[in-house]
Amino acid sequence: MLLVEPNHLSTAIAVRALTDAGHAVTHVEDGETALAELHTGDYDVLITAWELAGVLSGDVLCRRIRADATLDRLRVLMLTSHDSNDHLIAALDAGADDFIVKPFHVDVFTARVRAAMRVVLMERERNRALESLRRREAAFKEIAAEQAALRRVTATVARSRTPEGVFSLVAREVARVLGCDGGMVVRNGDGHFEVMGSHAVKGSTVLGIGERFETGQATIAERVARGGVAVNLNGASPDGRWHSRAGAPIHVDGEVWGSVVALAAEVDGLPAGSDQRVARFAELVSLAIANAQARQQIADLALRDPLTGLPNRRAFSRALAHALGSRDEHEPLSLAIFDIDHFKRVNDTHGHETGDLVLIEIARRLRGVVRTSEHLARLGGEEFVWLMPATGAAAAMTAAERVRLAVSATPFPTVGTITISAGIADVASAGDPEMLYPVADRALYDAKKSGRNRIVVADRALGEAAAVGSSGAARGGLPAEAVQPLDEDGSAAYHI
Repeated sequence: MLLVEPNHLSTAIAVRALTDAGHAVTHVEDGETALAELHTGDYDVLITAWELAGVLSGDVLCRRIRADATLDRLRVLMLTSHDSNDHLIAALDAGADDFIVKPFHVDVFTARVRAAMRVVLMERERNRALESLRRREAAFKEIAAEQAALRRVTATVARSRTPEGVFSLVAREVARVLGCDGGMVVRNGDGHFEVMGSHAVKGSTVLGIGERFETGQATIAERVARGGVAVNLNGASPDGRWHSRAGAPIHVDGEVWGSVVALAAEVDGLPAGSDQRVARFAELVSLAIANAQARQQIADLALRDPLTGLPNRRAFSRALAHALGSRDEHEPLSLAIFDIDHFKRVNDTHGHETGDLVLIEIARRLRGVVRTSEHLARLGGEEFVWLMPATGAAAAMTAAERVRLAVSATPFPTVGTITISAGIADVASAGDPEMLYPVADRALYDAKKSGRNRIVVADRALGEAAAVGSSGAARGGLPAEAVQPLDEDGSAAYHI
């Protein structure tokens, strides 16, 4: 961690706080020295004051860093005694990731640093997954270059998003390359084996995809599963159909996932070294599965909120687009947007770490209510969304009320009782399905304005101008009786 601060008092406080938090800190006073240090050291976070010794100011230093591709992963926190919005905007536009006003509270300072380090750790995890994918693809290319006979399989593994498309191709190529009667890709199961890919040359038959055979029958698949190495077997198979067999293990995460098998009806029907030739195909199947897993890991990182583990805004946008595109014209669809009431107070009073724990616990409680066919996501900050296919506004309100009670009924450690507000819209109230989110967001705004700890359901019949005021009376020229409480105490849920 690199600290650029000419002020001795601020430096002493910051270094003490960072050191107490377990960080290794290097301190310089000017931007020129900081740039040189960044190119010689290995830093994850830069904390820089706005006013620096030397020629460069903090904002110029930020711009220099963002213009340098070798420093693009660096997280930058700006320290300044200026607290105006203009300075905040200038710092962020210059490339700072966060903005801390001096004099700063040590707890706030260290919380901001922790937040920066969370992002750094997430980036490291993503880079490890990318590096793993690059290593696997490199190994995959070496095998392809060495064996021209495997080029068709190699190309398929390279472009396949899932390994299933590789299985039957490998079975076919094994049979062709070895000139035998059939090939299979077999997966090991609990007490059985399952055919994942198969190919039979003309005049022969082999088990089809999805068919199973039991263990304990002295098959080539069982021999490979037990030994974990490639083998050749001469002699009749348990069913008497095959007199020459070769198999090689498919390794995934250090375990024998299954095997690639070559089958010949004649004695000595397979050429010498068939087990090693089959092993080359098995290695490609292993890579296909590993590549699919690595791609899935990267995809999960891009679509998941690292704090709560919920899908993030990008994942929600995809789910919403899919739900709108796949629903029947008259099929109901509802959306609820939740916002934690007075969440800023939690962070200000108890610190961002406690605030993070509250977010994690609320996400856990939300998961306990959401059905598998529905989509729950964290949009960011203290806002969550819940997409409910085949659900109308009334049923969505009932479900959202369960969420409201699940959050408020049990106090949170350290913080105490937390409440949430929600806005609900269905496609009927939105009019245009594409307006589902804006209408639900408007309902959430009205829930906040009318007292919080409540649910507001948008009602198309009352028009877009309808809202609930803080006193519970209708605004926008609507009669008070148009706003109807939907729960027993009349304070938690409203139609607008």
